[in-house]
Formats: sequence, C-alpha cells, structure tokens
Amino acid sequence: KNLGKQYAYPMPPNMDEVFKESDAKTPIIFVLSQGADPTNIILRFAKQIEANVKMISLGEGQGPIADDKIAKGKVSGDWVLLSNCHLCKSWMPDLKKHSEILVEGKLSGTDQMEDPPNKNFRLLLTSMPCSYFPSYVLQNGIKITNEPPRGIKANMSSNLGLLSDAKLKECNKQKNFKSLVFSLCFFHAVLQERKKYG
Repeated sequence: KNLGKQYAYPMPPNMDEVFKESDAKTPIIFVLSQGADPTNIILRFAKQIEANVKMISLGEGQGPIADDKIAKGKVSGDWVLLSNCHLCKSWMPDLKKHSEILVEGKLSGTDQMEDPPNKNFRLLLTSMPCSYFPSYVLQNGIKITNEPPRGIKANMSSNLGLLSDAKLKECNKQKNFKSLVFSLCFFHAVLQERKKYG
C-alpha cells in the first residue's frame, strides 16, 4: 500500500554506483529529457573523487576538438564529458569509432591494436534521444536516464538537496542567504511547472 518516496519521485543518478560499475573502456551515457541536466551532478562527483574533467558542448564544428580531448584523456586519465551529442549528427560515426577502440582495443576490420586507455579515463556522454545516436555506443555503454522532478515540491526537494549544510553556512549572513536560496529554488520550481503550459 505504501511503497515509499523512492518510488514516487525520480531520484538523481547515484554517481558512486555508476562509477563503481564503469571502467575506462565503457562509455557512460546520460539520456536527457527536457529540463534535466546531469552536468552539475557529474562535476560535483568528479570534484569529490578528485578527477579532472574536460568538458565540451558538442555542436557544429566541435568534432575535431572532441577527438583531441578523447585522445588526450585516454593518455592522461582525465574524464571527458561530451554534452549534447544529439546536436552533432555529423560526428556520430567518429563517436562510434572512438567507442570501438575503447571497447575492443581496435577499429573493426583492422588488426592494428591501440594502446589501452589509462585506468582513470572515463568517457561521459549526454544526449537527447535521437535515431542517429550510434547503437554500438548504446550497446556497450552504461545508460542512465535523468528526468526532471515532477511538481513544485519534488523540484524544490531536488534543488535544495543538492546543497550541503557546509555550503549554506559559508555565508556570513546565513538567514538572508538561506531565504534567498529558498526563494530562488521556489522561483525555479514554479518556472519549470509553468513551462508545461506554454
């Protein structure tokens, strides 16, 4: 009869669990929905475990920059976060090649083996669902969906839950700061709800 709030509200991705399941050869794919962006969750977790993140928002002409960041990240052990993969349709075949090299150690149809990536390397991708996203990447990656909270209460709980007590206590004028944070979270939640109605 009463299953609990973990079944009623979408929970943000648990990056500890995702990180434990992942390795340098497995892309992590965040499937986006309107109004949800996991970038802050990823960056906060990376800071927590002291991982260096190289981030690029994909779009027209960003493919060669992404290629370079992946190549350097595989050597240095940096994380590479490629946001909005759905906006770079022309680069999707290259993403498939990068994934093949990570997973199999070589491109399909060739015998030349590549050096394995640094064990700390992670390839993180965010994308809206689209038909041209490479199925090879989806089949060999860890997929995570991230939905925005539904309702003002859930939205405010989600936003306020991202702030630690230590962060709230950093300000000298705590009462005013907490009021401001609450007001901004409420305003954001109302806007997210109103967006549904145009």
